[in-house]
Amino acid sequence: MEVFFSAWGDSAPKSRREKLEQALSPEFSYVDPNSPGHLKDFDSLDAYVAMFGQMMPGACEEVADFTEHHGHARETVHFLKDGKTMMQGQYFGRFAYGGQLAHLFGFTGTGA
Repeated sequence: MEVFFSAWGDSAPKSRREKLEQALSPEFSYVDPNSPGHLKDFDSLDAYVAMFGQMMPGACEEVADFTEHHGHARETVHFLKDGKTMMQGQYFGRFAYGGQLAHLFGFTGTGA
C-alpha cells in the first residue's frame, strides 16, 4: 500500500501512473469521501490523484500504521504539507491474487 500512497505526492505524470499500476490490480475499485464515486479505471484514478497534488502542491501521504490479515489490510495515513500533518485518514483494502490491491476504500479521520 505504500507504493499506492507514494503516488499521491508524485507530481510527475509518468511515475505517478507507474506507481498506481504497480500497486493496483487491473480490476481495482477505489473510493474515499471526496472521490466522485467508485473509481475503477487508471485514467480516472490518476486524474483524481493528480488533482490532490494540484490542490496541495508539495503535499504527500505518509503511512503511519499498517496491519494485514487474510488478504485484507487496514492503514492509517497522514496527509502532510511542509512536514506538518494536515489531516489523517484510514483505509481498508483487499488484495488480489498476486499481492496487488483489488479494493481500497478510505475514510477521513481515524474513527477515534
